[in-house]
Amino acid sequence: GGDRHYLEKAQDLNKEFIELFWDENEGGFFFYGSDSEELLIRPKESYDGAMPSDNAVAAFNLLHLHRLTGDAGLDEKARKQIQYFAGTVADNPGAHTFWLQAIFYQEQGMRIDLPQ
Repeated sequence: GGDRHYLEKAQDLNKEFIELFWDENEGGFFFYGSDSEELLIRPKESYDGAMPSDNAVAAFNLLHLHRLTGDAGLDEKARKQIQYFAGTVADNPGAHTFWLQAIFYQEQGMRIDLPQ
């Protein structure tokens, strides 16, 4: 709807999401946050089942927020994330349909401008 309040809220939530879940070493988002109980492993989900994977939705959101705000750091994170999961998606594209949507969205190169 173009209300800047919602864009600012989305940016705030996304910043917190990155701080808690982003893997600085390899890219992608862990299944649980750094503020959670520490378990033996911190998995990352890629499979799109009945619901899309958290990483596929996050990649799409990063790309969309990048296009709305021009924040190059978000685009960089989305690209690193897509690169991290590319082999898994390529091996079984039918099980990663939301990933394919995110990759298509990345490749179409469209920028969205909000009304001032």
